[in-house]
Amino acid sequence: MYTSGPKQSWDNFVKTEPFFAAVSDPKFLRSRLTPATEKEFFRLGENHIKAVLRDIKQHLDPNFTPTKALDFGCGPGRLVIPLTHMCTKVTGIDSNPHMIEVARENSRRHGAYEADFYLSNELKKGLPDKYDFIHSVIVFQHIPVREGETIVGRLLDHLEPGGVGALHFTLHRKAPLWRKLVNRARMFWPVNVIVNMIQGKNLNHPFAQMNSYDLPRLLQMLHARGIAKSFLCSSTDGEYFASTILFQSSKEVAT
Repeated sequence: MYTSGPKQSWDNFVKTEPFFAAVSDPKFLRSRLTPATEKEFFRLGENHIKAVLRDIKQHLDPNFTPTKALDFGCGPGRLVIPLTHMCTKVTGIDSNPHMIEVARENSRRHGAYEADFYLSNELKKGLPDKYDFIHSVIVFQHIPVREGETIVGRLLDHLEPGGVGALHFTLHRKAPLWRKLVNRARMFWPVNVIVNMIQGKNLNHPFAQMNSYDLPRLLQMLHARGIAKSFLCSSTDGEYFASTILFQSSKEVAT
């Protein structure tokens, strides 16, 4: 997650609101969190994974069953946990050390002891494993585009032959120009403080970037890696238009 202002402000926010930082629904704020809403939080993760696998079987590979999965931007582990119920190996990656700690704790509480976790910068050095399922949702939109594209390449380096990816990107925002300009200006901390003051929020409340990616460029990146089989699952969330790119690599290793 990349936000305006000092990194410390985002780190403090994550420590206070790890669930809300992952899914920005007020019911997941710490002050409102109950055993029932926490259960709902993880049930949403389970339902999401089921839906993604259903789309993969319908549009890419009817026989696909993941055995080794990687979730990029794992947050507090809401998707890692259901993946451990169907895979022999599951890895969660996040940029925030506190999120990793929360994900480990949640995994233990839910019996997902076999999950392992890495910070995002570990991708630069390369992870020790490859995976037949690589997944990410509502994450890349918060990462600057060029950096996000670099991360996509590194994730693809860890995809096994015949493996499947499901990567979610925001592609377009339908909003007045003035709102887009305000959001861009909020990347500067003093502007964000002023907007927080106007909105009655804590002055140090971080503002998350919302970046739109270029779909043809993403598809070209996949094609350059020998991935020609893909399918788009598109969705809207208020002003934002997004797509999850489902894709499968060739089952033959390039020589």
